[in-house]
Amino acid sequence: MTKRLLRLAYAFEFLVAIVAVFTAWSEIGGQDALDLMHWGWKLGLGLGMSGAIVAYTGVLVSEPSAWSPRAARRLTALLLVAIAMGAVTYYYALQVEKDSSDEEKGTPSHDISRRRTPDFSLLARFHVSCEAELSGAAQERFSANVI
Repeated sequence: MTKRLLRLAYAFEFLVAIVAVFTAWSEIGGQDALDLMHWGWKLGLGLGMSGAIVAYTGVLVSEPSAWSPRAARRLTALLLVAIAMGAVTYYYALQVEKDSSDEEKGTPSHDISRRRTPDFSLLARFHVSCEAELSGAAQERFSANVI
C-alpha cells in the first residue's frame, strides 16, 4: 500500500515539476528566447528536468543517507540538464538580439510583440480630403457631427 501511495506522490510531483520548470525557465531565460526556441528542445529539456527532479527525490527518499553514490549520480544528471537548458537558452537569446539589431537596420523582424505604434497621419489626411469634397452645407453638418 505504501509503495502505491509513493508512486502516486511521485506522479503528482512530476506534474508539479513540469509546471515549475517551464514557469521558472520562462522567468529566468526570458520569454523571447523561449518563443524562438524549437518545440523539441523545450519538450525534451523540460520533461528531462522534471524527470531528473523526481528521480533525485526518489533516491533521497529511498536511501538512508542524502550523500550516496546514487544520489550523486541523480544530482549530476539534474545539473547536466540544467546546463543544457542554459546553453540552449543562451543560443536562442543571442538570436533574439540579432533580430532586434536587424529591426533597427530596417530588416523586418518575426517578433510580433515588437510592433510599431500605428500611424494616424493617414486617417487625418483622409479626414481632410473628405472635408474638401463635401459641399458647403454638407461640410457644416459633417464638421458639426465630427466635432
